Amino acid sequence: MSLFRDISTFGGCTAGPAAALENMRIIEEEGLLANTRAMGARLMDNLCALQDRHAVIGDVRGLGLFCGAELVADRATRAPADERLVQAVVTDCMAQGVIIGATTRSLPGYNNTLCLAPALIATPGASTSSPSHRRRAAPRGGLSRASGAGRRMLPGTCGRGRPARPCP
Repeated sequence: MSLFRDISTFGGCTAGPAAALENMRIIEEEGLLANTRAMGARLMDNLCALQDRHAVIGDVRGLGLFCGAELVADRATRAPADERLVQAVVTDCMAQGVIIGATTRSLPGYNNTLCLAPALIATPGASTSSPSHRRRAAPRGGLSRASGAGRRMLPGTCGRGRPARPCP
């Protein structure tokens, strides 16, 4: 039986490695890694600005264009926000055409992190809109109810120059 331990359906198939090499070529040729770093820093700056304005955001973390905002009931104790609140934010954003996710595979009661993962080709102009739309984009069922106000959870104008790492 030990003779057949490394056999698989796609073993030796060159399609997977060919696709991976083509993806790597595109990422390098189109400068997507540099764009991811720049737009990720912008996203983190804006999430940190939201954290400064909303006590319900207990922590912001991420790298590149994969970021999260942890919603809490109490920032001092970091007690997780009710999962219904988190899902209300996700639902409201979806209704407004902003696709975000939330953790769903943690222990019950601890699925309280909003997950943002924009496309590698994200640009500042594509992620922002008119000021009136940004005001309307406050999650009515989520952040606005929890903290008195809300803003869209995508990059906008920040100018704070924070690096792409957790907020202080």
